[in-house]
Amino acid sequence: SVALADVTLASYEEALTAIGSSRAGDSTTVTSEAAGLIVEAGLVANALVGQGDVLLRLASEAEEIDLKVAEVELESAQRTLDRYLALASSGSGAVADTTVQDAETAVKLAETSVAMARHALDKLTVTAPISGRIGLSEARAGDRLSAGDLIVTIDDASRIVLSFELPERAVDLLEVGREVLATTPALDGRSFVATITAFDSRIDETTRTVTVEAEIDNGDGQLWPGMSFSVLLSNESAPFPQVPLSALNWTGTGAQVWAVRDGLATAVPVIVRMRQ
Repeated sequence: SVALADVTLASYEEALTAIGSSRAGDSTTVTSEAAGLIVEAGLVANALVGQGDVLLRLASEAEEIDLKVAEVELESAQRTLDRYLALASSGSGAVADTTVQDAETAVKLAETSVAMARHALDKLTVTAPISGRIGLSEARAGDRLSAGDLIVTIDDASRIVLSFELPERAVDLLEVGREVLATTPALDGRSFVATITAFDSRIDETTRTVTVEAEIDNGDGQLWPGMSFSVLLSNESAPFPQVPLSALNWTGTGAQVWAVRDGLATAVPVIVRMRQ
């Protein structure tokens, strides 16, 4: 006996899953630009700081003296230049043009010395480069820092960025602005909508995957950097012809179905897009 079934049109939902990790939308590692003794430190773990807030200060007596010396030398050079300019403007010829030029050069060099001394002094006050929450720090008043030493990390977690890997068949589904669903075991029973913000320009030759980044709004601060996430990317296809699975046959050249044409069963080659 032969059973007939109508070919219908139906779409299917393709679901791709991945495991990813999270990081703060903006983060930085604060290091010391200068060496010195810590005289003041206000590094409280998990405290919120604003951009420009003072994190710690280093001893600055020597640098303050250097700045005062440079400022005095600048004042002296400026007075000398002013005196030469006054003499030159009188037309008496008592001051040669080269003397005035040397005095102008001396003022510029003194200004540079003041700027360098002020810069060296400013480096002894460490401020927050971004707003955010500071992490644990071992820097304490009385400790001595070397240039380049780690002081503290700062995370602005108002946005959380997920990084995960998807198989190469997801390439056609990737686009900036597309939404994915994310869940974390740290907050069981809750799901979060993340928006794709970037993806790699090539497929990894070893894993055959592409790296994707998606962003979650974390204004309530419930998500932490470093959490693990399960990510779901789903897509509903365009309508395709659909037949019962039992109607599908396989031959040496591929899949086929038997179609009724003019009352006869005719073999028709097909391409399988999805099985359910």
